[in-house]
Amino acid sequence: MDGVLLNQELVFRVIDLTGVVGAGCLGGTVARRHKFDLVGFLILGISTALGGGILRDLMLNLTPIALTDYAYLVAAVCGVFISMVLRIDGRKFWVNLFSLVDAMTIGSWAATGASKTLAAGLGVGPALVLGVITAVGGGVTRDILVGRTPEVFGGNTLYATPALAGAGVVTMVHGIGYPGVGMIAGTITGIALCLPAQLFGWSLPVIPDWSLDSAAAEMLRKVKGDKSRRAKSHLKGLQMMEEQVHQAQMQAAEDAATSEPGDGFPADTEPPGEGPEEGTPPSPFFDKTV
Repeated sequence: MDGVLLNQELVFRVIDLTGVVGAGCLGGTVARRHKFDLVGFLILGISTALGGGILRDLMLNLTPIALTDYAYLVAAVCGVFISMVLRIDGRKFWVNLFSLVDAMTIGSWAATGASKTLAAGLGVGPALVLGVITAVGGGVTRDILVGRTPEVFGGNTLYATPALAGAGVVTMVHGIGYPGVGMIAGTITGIALCLPAQLFGWSLPVIPDWSLDSAAAEMLRKVKGDKSRRAKSHLKGLQMMEEQVHQAQMQAAEDAATSEPGDGFPADTEPPGEGPEEGTPPSPFFDKTV
């Protein structure tokens, strides 16, 4: 039994340190994009790799493990230097590799955070919160340091959601008396959600604006749009009528230009001198027979 527990602790330590190296590489990659110097690389990489665990331990009123176990600091620095000598960003092999490492890290750190919180005597709620903070706290710290909105707030694949699910599994299995099994199950749950999310681009939907003023503005916009469409339709009808009148006028002018020239008198009238004797007033009695 002791051998099983020892192997379990060794496996989690390997996953934990591998995640620290991967997070250090990701932080260094962001530093490369911003063209930081050596100090910037180190600060950003170490903050990304160790920030979540340090926040968790401070909230639990514990000395951060990153300050007592130097393996964590060494792993973070190694990740930073890997990102300095290798261009990781945009390379398919490295992207796929770090997607796997990232998923393993999210699951492992969420399970570790929830387990340490429960071991400190706190309840389910704090365990869920600190499990998520352990998993995503380093990334949030990194994004704040470079002045951008943290990726876990939206516009990115799922991170906080798999961490929350993994922490939830830990708390449930821990509650029935199997904390070791809970650590394994929570880690697997986090990996099972995070890895497909990165491969297939899963993300949470953006919350629509349901405020009253926004709803009123949307209704007003639709009304204005309807009026605008009616006005455009009416204007189009007038333009078509104007075009038809213009075509009719052009056709009449063409007909008049192509007709044969006459003597200037209508067909039903007689030229002067061909009717009654000139000077004799026309009288209706001339046409009567006696």
